[in-house]
Amino acid sequence: MNRWLPFCLGNKTISAQLMRAENRPSGFDYLRLFLAISVIAVHSISICYGMQIHLKMWGGPLHPILKFIVPCFFAMSGVLVAGSLERNTVPAFLTLRFLRIVPGLSVETLISALLLGALLTSLSLTDYFSHEEFWRYMASIVGWVHIYLPGVLFGLFLLNWNAMLQWQLWE
Repeated sequence: MNRWLPFCLGNKTISAQLMRAENRPSGFDYLRLFLAISVIAVHSISICYGMQIHLKMWGGPLHPILKFIVPCFFAMSGVLVAGSLERNTVPAFLTLRFLRIVPGLSVETLISALLLGALLTSLSLTDYFSHEEFWRYMASIVGWVHIYLPGVLFGLFLLNWNAMLQWQLWE
């Protein structure tokens, strides 16, 4: 047993457990999943229930914990991504990142534009699918992010939708 690892769990050291898990302990994945769900829950409450509930939630005793969730999520994600880079060559790492991000981003963009946008637009389907902003939105698949779909959210959040989205992105 290494002297610099005095942490023991019976006959099992942390070092032995890490070697058994091939330096990829699952506890970090579970923690990141918990933090991701927490981020979605906190932002969903603010969007769904409005500013008054948001102010009560952030002004209450849970304020320090709520402020801590997003930085923890980003830090944990950074640790896991750095671990992936350490375990792989740069080309393999970039390939794995591409395979992890692009399929989900593509599906989300296509479902949002082709299904939800078509159902929620105030424009005719011909105008919607031929609109320049529709095709700009499709560029989100390759990382050129656009959040506007033509005719969607018109009237419902006419005065506040952009401020609400921006606030959620940068809060």
